Amino acid sequence: NQMRAVFRHELSSYFTGVTGYVFSAFLLLFTGIYTMVYNLQSASVHFEYVLGSMSFVFLIIVPILTMRVLAEERRQKTDQLLYPLTMTQVVLGKFAAMLVVLAVPMAVICLYPVVLSAYGNVYLPAAYGAIVGFFFLGMALLAIGMYISSVTESQAVAAGLCFVVMLVNYFLSDLAGFASSTAYSSLAALALTALIVCGIVYLMTKNGFVSLLLAAGLEA
Repeated sequence: NQMRAVFRHELSSYFTGVTGYVFSAFLLLFTGIYTMVYNLQSASVHFEYVLGSMSFVFLIIVPILTMRVLAEERRQKTDQLLYPLTMTQVVLGKFAAMLVVLAVPMAVICLYPVVLSAYGNVYLPAAYGAIVGFFFLGMALLAIGMYISSVTESQAVAAGLCFVVMLVNYFLSDLAGFASSTAYSSLAALALTALIVCGIVYLMTKNGFVSLLLAAGLEA
């Protein structure tokens, strides 16, 4: 019941304001544009190409949706009102509300292959497989954005950090081509990853000794 209360409160906040509508409108706008370009003008029956080409929209819509989810609670000190709930209940309730906001435009997008199939031989399993994959990608990125929002009290900082992380994630495969594949570069990458993990642990626990101990163990 308590988790449902958090869920209902978060969901109502998205749709009593403009955040939920901006998120849905932005996603549907680019889906419509890419559908027109790929499927209508190019006469292609591959709807999956639309979603494969527009994953960049998460660079913008994920920071918009997640920047206030926990940062604003910490800034206004209203997170103290949630203490009767466990952290798991709070996180799951807020995350479920964001998934509903994501699911609303995705439900509309599910109609696209059906409409297109009336005018061409659209392979529906591939189209709906791409939709499911796109939804899971959105879930993963929302989880990352929610974590970033939990480590700061500023919505602007949360949005900025989230955008940078989304940007690196988007270009990660291209950036990998510039990295050396030697043993020394692999060692340096592992060392850097260990430091990043320890930094995350410190942000979550505020325990410098444990973080340093973990860093020493991972580096060793």
